Amino acid sequence: MDCLEGKTNLSESLETLAAKYALEEITLATSDGLLLASSQKKPSTDAVARYAEMYAENMRPWPPGIILFSIEHKGSLLVGIAKTKDLLAQEPDRDFVCETKDILNWWI
Repeated sequence: MDCLEGKTNLSESLETLAAKYALEEITLATSDGLLLASSQKKPSTDAVARYAEMYAENMRPWPPGIILFSIEHKGSLLVGIAKTKDLLAQEPDRDFVCETKDILNWWI
C-alpha cells in the first residue's frame, strides 16, 4: 500500500498509513500539543494535547490502545499518536515510524 502515490494531501497519506498498519487513527502534533495533521476528519484537539503532554512528561504506561512516539522533522520535535484496537500495543513499529517520516518529508 503506497502512502504517497495518488494522494492529494497529508491527511490522505495518513489515512492510508492507518489502514496499512490496521490503526484506527494516526495523528501528528507539535511537542506542545498543537494538532498538525490527522487521518481523522475531526480529531479531538483535547485528546491530542493530553497525549502530547503525556509523551513529553514520559507518563507511562500509555493508555490502552494508544501508541505515542516522537519524530524529528526539520528541526522540530513532533509527537505521533496512533490509536489501535490492540490494547496491549505500546511501542510503534519501526517501519511505521519510517513511513510516517517519509510522509512528512513529502508533504511538508
